[in-house]
Amino acid sequence: VRRASSADTLDSAAADAVPPTPSPALPAGAAGVDMFGTPVAADGTPMMGPDDDDSVAAGAPLGPDSPVGGDAAAPPPEQTYAPADFVGSEWKLGVLWRGDDKIEVTWARCLADGSAEFGWGTRGSWRLDEGRFLTFAREFPLGWNGKRLFSAKVGDDPDFVEGIVRGWKPFESASVMGQWQAIRLGVERKGVAPWWRE
Repeated sequence: VRRASSADTLDSAAADAVPPTPSPALPAGAAGVDMFGTPVAADGTPMMGPDDDDSVAAGAPLGPDSPVGGDAAAPPPEQTYAPADFVGSEWKLGVLWRGDDKIEVTWARCLADGSAEFGWGTRGSWRLDEGRFLTFAREFPLGWNGKRLFSAKVGDDPDFVEGIVRGWKPFESASVMGQWQAIRLGVERKGVAPWWRE
């Protein structure tokens, strides 16, 4: 019995091996391929192959204006507003305080100097942060009852807002004190409040 030598084993493995597949030619301007086999330019930018998209010339680098890749799949930017959009606006507010089961209804008005008036007979302030976060701050004389911040994100329809009420009281740390919703008064609305939509 003849014992297989290591040379025989290597010859057999070489015979069973699949011949290497020749690599396709790189498109013009390609400096090499990335880890996925996609042709890349000298700066590492992926390049289109001839079969990827007929609307893009072979070898064209991807960019923000190309029909594929780039920023084509990026979500649209969020709607933003200017503080001037809210100056003089009046709002009907419904507040559900923590621990209550009855909604308290009042109103608020945004004044040009950044102050706010409330139907509770108190004053405070309002502001618009980053063009989409509306906050009313209710003050108390001499701070005897702390402060209340009514914060909400303004969506695609700026006539409706809803958010949370945060605040604090003497001898009580800051916490979420309730929820609120508001409808802008004195404007012609085109839709219904988001909390009534299905």
